[in-house]
Amino acid sequence: MIISSHFLKRLLRNTFHVLIMLVAPALLIGFLFGYSNPAGYGRKLAVGLVDRDNTPLTRMLAESLAGKNRIIDLVDETQIRSALAEGKADYVLVIEPGFTTAILKNREPVIRGYSIRESNTALPVKINLAGFISAARTIAAAAGGDEGLFYRGMGYYASGSFILDKAILAEGEKDVSPVLGGTGLLAMSMLFLATTAAIFLLRDRENRTLYRILAAPVTMLAYMLQAILSFLVVALLQVAGVYLAVHFIFGIYLGPSVLNLFAVMAVYALLCVSFAVALSELARTPRQAGVAASLIIIPMCMLGGLLWPREMMPQILQQIGRFMPPSWAIDAVQKVILGNPLTTAALEIVIMLLYALVFFLLGSWRRIDVAQR
Repeated sequence: MIISSHFLKRLLRNTFHVLIMLVAPALLIGFLFGYSNPAGYGRKLAVGLVDRDNTPLTRMLAESLAGKNRIIDLVDETQIRSALAEGKADYVLVIEPGFTTAILKNREPVIRGYSIRESNTALPVKINLAGFISAARTIAAAAGGDEGLFYRGMGYYASGSFILDKAILAEGEKDVSPVLGGTGLLAMSMLFLATTAAIFLLRDRENRTLYRILAAPVTMLAYMLQAILSFLVVALLQVAGVYLAVHFIFGIYLGPSVLNLFAVMAVYALLCVSFAVALSELARTPRQAGVAASLIIIPMCMLGGLLWPREMMPQILQQIGRFMPPSWAIDAVQKVILGNPLTTAALEIVIMLLYALVFFLLGSWRRIDVAQR
């Protein structure tokens, strides 16, 4: 592990690198999201509701949403466009038929949401909705299909005398928009950190340090694995350091499961490291790597939804953004900070791992030529 320790020392001994890696992202996230009130928060949202199921449970859901929002009853879906366009509603929910049946059978119900504003605006509504559905499914499972017993339990839940709702409502009252926006900035800074890793690999090749290492009993595979390990450790340190700083210094809430959030960002860190490996292979000099990174990373972050929600962009750019690796990271983060289990982000995690594999293959296809020189 000599090569790994050597890379770690090179990455961490430079004070400027440490400041850019840890201090700058934490300060930027903290001041932008910790000490400011994002647009749309701090006021009651106007939520349009189309109830196509029309059961006592859906009416309880409407009452639950009305506690923190202003509910607008819409007759049918034809009114959705006009309600959003005229600004009468910030967000519209459509409860599909079979919603209550799905809950009673402890299945995920179908409910659709519409918005023309940035997606972060509706996060408080989504959290409240997720909390209600989670509680209802838990009570339905405990009732064992007995509808009378289920509604009795939901009555206790609504009156506040049921223990389950305490934790759910406590989470639902917290704003997760700062961590979502802050994660976008962190994800972008991780890509730029990957540029530093690529430059180190190129410098080793440029000053022929790589060839001297390969002259020793060290294979190219061992060299690359140890380099990748050191870069991954630094990326994970960046994630942990930034999240700890913004939470304990700026008081930003990191969602109901910090471990799930860190797991998603750990997979994204692996993707960033693989991006560095590919960049070090495609560029010929450290200068080329820096220029190429700027030309690639900034558009990728814009289209991928790291700087603003993808819903704000034209449809064609949204479709292009789906092919950007960071878009899958931000989608996975949004799922876990809304309280969903990590398994709900399985698709996003698998796609990030596939991107990482592609970048690794792209960055290693000519390494064997270097090793044979």
